[in-house]
Amino acid sequence: MPHGTLDSVVQVRPFGRASVARIDTLPAAGHALAVPQRESEHIPQNLGAPPASERAAASTSGRRPSPLVRGLLAAAGLGALVWFATGVDWRETGRLLSRLGWWAVVIPVPYAVVYVADTLGWLACFPFWPRASFARLYRIRWAGEAVNSLIPSGYVGGEAVKVFLLARGGVASSVSAVAAVISKTQQSVAQLAFLGLGALAFLRMGTAPPGFSRAMALVFGLGMLLLGAWIALQRRGVFAAVHGLLRRVTGIPARWVEAVGRLRTLDASIQGFRRAHPRRHAGSFAGYLAGWLLDTVELCLVGALLGFPVTWEQALGVEAFVGVAKALGVFIPGALGVQESSIVFLCRMAGIPESVGAAYAIIRRVRELVFAAVGWKFLLWEQVRLREVARGDAASGESTA
Repeated sequence: MPHGTLDSVVQVRPFGRASVARIDTLPAAGHALAVPQRESEHIPQNLGAPPASERAAASTSGRRPSPLVRGLLAAAGLGALVWFATGVDWRETGRLLSRLGWWAVVIPVPYAVVYVADTLGWLACFPFWPRASFARLYRIRWAGEAVNSLIPSGYVGGEAVKVFLLARGGVASSVSAVAAVISKTQQSVAQLAFLGLGALAFLRMGTAPPGFSRAMALVFGLGMLLLGAWIALQRRGVFAAVHGLLRRVTGIPARWVEAVGRLRTLDASIQGFRRAHPRRHAGSFAGYLAGWLLDTVELCLVGALLGFPVTWEQALGVEAFVGVAKALGVFIPGALGVQESSIVFLCRMAGIPESVGAAYAIIRRVRELVFAAVGWKFLLWEQVRLREVARGDAASGESTA
């Protein structure tokens, strides 16, 4: 699914100057509540700049993993890919894939519908309808997810592209950057709920070994606890609560505490939006949760086309935890190897034949490549170069009135 992950809530970092507002310089409460209802009204552009010491700390905290870490992650992905390649019955998998025929052309349809739900969830995070048609917003989100799927940027690159393209259309980056943070928050909360439903599905099926079932019970309990805690903390402020906790724990690096402290300004933006636009706030969560749930349709469709019907409960369990596996491989391009091996393993736990799981892993990878190619085509259509996004060149065309 083209969603961000549970750990991406605090990863909306700069890819440029004016095109993407830094997470530690987003508008405070007053700015968040003062966002106009029509784009024709004035939108404050001065987001302020932190002291030099804070800028240095922010740039340090925003760096990509070290070469050693990236090497270890790549090795882990390669190992998972080898495990997948050597453990698959390729003859049986090939026989299953041959059954698709021309029906293969309908496989991308469910995921295209997922993008519709995600675009609606993203749109609900704005205090007004951005100056663009729904079709253009759909293309912008598609292009951003294409960047996320191929560039190991921790789901940051795609958000930068979205803000950049909206700025070209006259939407102030101060507005779209705050919407990006709210969007990632809502998307992550919806994923947490989806994860809990997936764990419950595994418990109800009873097809997995006892150890895995106990783990699912633990995941379900922790997931519901975290979901309730997140909802409760929104009243105080999630980042403020985490900052207060880190200050009380010894041994935490000071730069981490300072970085989380700067994120407290996001609490005001999120709380301000939730109070001013409760229906949009709820609608965003509903849109993203619908997107996660629609993820299951693809596996059900593939199972039917391969001659092995997959129940919605089985698809729910598999899809919920494939997202977690991809989160663990967030800095591996396309989560290559991690995604395939996790699909085969989760299908086995859900009572789906491994050959069907392997066929689905291959089909899903091909579909993702097709969607990524279409997304990059949209970028070419918009005449976007990633260097422009990094420089923030859209600022020159950004409307302020």
